[in-house]
Amino acid sequence: MRPFFTFILFALFGQLVNAQTCSTTFTVDSASLTPASNYPTGGFSPRPLPPITQGVFYEQDVTFVMPKEYDTGIIGVVDIDQIQVSSVTNLPPGITWSCNIPGCTYYPQTSQYGSVKICGTTLAAPKVDSVKITVIGSAVGQQLPISFYLPYEIIANPVSSGSFTVDNVTGCDSVTATFAATIGGQGNPITYDWNFGNGNTSADSVPPTQTYTAPGAYDVTLETVISNYVLTSVTVNAVNDNWEEFPGVECNDQDPFLGIPLCVNTAPDIFIQVYDNSNNLVFTSSSVTDQNTPVNFNNINSGNGVVLSSGPYIIRVWDEDFTGNPNDDLGSFTVSNFNLGTNTRSGSGTTITFTIGTTPLITYNDTVTINVYPSPSQPSITNISGDTSICSGDTVVLMSTSGDSYTWYQNGNEITGANDDSLLVTASGNYAVRVVSQYACSSPISASDSIFVSGFPPLPNISYDAVNDRLSSNNAGGFQIQWYLNGSPINGANATSYADPDTGTYTLELTNQYGCSRFSDEFLLSATSGIASLNAKPSIELAPNPNKGTFNLHIQGIQAQLLTISIHDLMGKEVFVTQLNGAGKSTFNLPIQLDIASGIYLVSLQTDQYIITKKLLID
Repeated sequence: MRPFFTFILFALFGQLVNAQTCSTTFTVDSASLTPASNYPTGGFSPRPLPPITQGVFYEQDVTFVMPKEYDTGIIGVVDIDQIQVSSVTNLPPGITWSCNIPGCTYYPQTSQYGSVKICGTTLAAPKVDSVKITVIGSAVGQQLPISFYLPYEIIANPVSSGSFTVDNVTGCDSVTATFAATIGGQGNPITYDWNFGNGNTSADSVPPTQTYTAPGAYDVTLETVISNYVLTSVTVNAVNDNWEEFPGVECNDQDPFLGIPLCVNTAPDIFIQVYDNSNNLVFTSSSVTDQNTPVNFNNINSGNGVVLSSGPYIIRVWDEDFTGNPNDDLGSFTVSNFNLGTNTRSGSGTTITFTIGTTPLITYNDTVTINVYPSPSQPSITNISGDTSICSGDTVVLMSTSGDSYTWYQNGNEITGANDDSLLVTASGNYAVRVVSQYACSSPISASDSIFVSGFPPLPNISYDAVNDRLSSNNAGGFQIQWYLNGSPINGANATSYADPDTGTYTLELTNQYGCSRFSDEFLLSATSGIASLNAKPSIELAPNPNKGTFNLHIQGIQAQLLTISIHDLMGKEVFVTQLNGAGKSTFNLPIQLDIASGIYLVSLQTDQYIITKKLLID
């Protein structure tokens, strides 16, 4: 027996580290489930749960309504005495639950409404799933577990930087994120320069989805540049003959007598002009005197180019004449579509090429950080005492490796309220633990520790055989046996019977294979025990047997001042006891009515000389 030791350990190590803060105030929204008669098997509100946003603290009170009655189908409709919320499982990592009533035990005959609070922060990936809520209803001594499913959805937490959005910025072990630029050019040229912090870049407004596979912080930057279209250069590649140096004299004409050109210059003096869509002159170049094509104008507007807003624009090519003479129009060319790069126009014998580029108008720079948090490594369990099998009522303390919060499991099921780094084990099962970090990242579940909790042997009975002068027990088979006289063990007395006993007080100890022991009641062997035993032939009968808890106990052949009638379950728990005055009587009829669960019980009759036991089956 080690309860004191294990309670001290539990006090030393049972400390919960939990960064989440959940309100201790509960809201029971009974109005949403009124009238209760509309929910004969129970109901929840809200259903489904409001969405859980990834990485954002979540808190939601769930009101439930409980039925007051249960139709057994066999014995009809019975009242439900109590309902206990035994577990709430399949919650996302980092999300916990609690009841508005200590012990999560409700009494629907008093109130049909209760509340469960679900709260915490999770970084679990977006998904649709269901919480499993298991309750145990109790009626007429029977227990009925029922599970309900409450749908929930985890949604991504979109973040906007101003010039772009990202749908996922935090996660455990890896993050997959989708990005999109939010600023457009509205007709102006626009460029995007993404740097995802993981070695990848992009120039797309909606770049490829990025996956970050290693824990760390990744700065994602986007430079968005809105520009103007600009005319940066014009080249006149060829011109027609529609130019002259003197009025009426084309410069390619020759003197009919001398055979020489009539003009001093043999090439036009070319310059260009640019007009906007309102026919306003926005640029005029200097003329290039007496130069054959091609003629280049590469430094338009001192290198700043001509800003092109809404089209069309017109590029006109001229030949400059002497002062006072009109310039010669060599051609006009419309620019409607602003195609970046080199463009060509031709008409009436003149050909030009021109280049459209861009110049920055507005620049945006924004950054968002992607955080990938590591999940804790798989925890291990330390059995403080090292015992893997204990007796009922004893305890084992299991300790987990460090984490920020903990969830313990028994046989794969989450243990309600077991969120410390240690677990006090009092029942058989396979125990495992999962730890959660401060970032709500969950570890793999640990390997299981198997603990077996053994019951005790049945209560030993002792009877005396006066003919053979021996003490014996008829329920000691299969156990280690030790007889005691007046509280001291009898050396070598390890059989189901003990011959030639002396007078005194005897007890019998039965021990099972796990070292769990039980002692019989004391049996007094006196000088008259043998005589009484020879003269009397005691017996007890149960009728009916099996029964539903109501039966008659018939006792015959007993002569004693005091008779003790007791009933125990197979674990030795006493469920009934009464005493009879046997003076002057040898036969008794005793009606008994019990309100106990179905099972096998032992009915014992004890006097100062005898212990007689019968098996009772309650069905």
